[in-house]
Amino acid sequence: SAIRASFEYTHTTIMTDLSFPYSSPPWFYNAAATRKNIGLSIGYERSFFDWKLEPYVFADVIMNYENYTGVASYYGDFTSGTNEPFSEETFEYGLQGGIGLRYAVNPFLKISLETEAQEFISVFQDVQHGGDKYLSHGGRFNPVSKLGFAVSF
Repeated sequence: SAIRASFEYTHTTIMTDLSFPYSSPPWFYNAAATRKNIGLSIGYERSFFDWKLEPYVFADVIMNYENYTGVASYYGDFTSGTNEPFSEETFEYGLQGGIGLRYAVNPFLKISLETEAQEFISVFQDVQHGGDKYLSHGGRFNPVSKLGFAVSF
């Protein structure tokens, strides 16, 4: 048995260009943005055997924060805008559980692969325009969620 914890940070630049000039009426949407994501989890892990190939199960409490910020230009039915700033935040709180398989390469190096399912409550807000917070419930299944390397000493 083990207590497990995880911290993740990602920063992604996103360029979006959606144009439909031949639709009736024509419209387009262009955006340049960044997406920053911070994820935290803490939980319990239980291994079944102490073999070279070791299966295990886990359950974690999770928290995720995402900020999506940038500028967008758009034109369509009854609306248009040029280089309009936007900023959106999403907080997620929930539980995840899954199974994993760990392989001991040698006594000091182990490789693991995990599959997980999540259930969470999500709180979304348009912070650029001071919008209301929207609460929703969601879930995810990730067949290959983590590939890990562990060094023991």
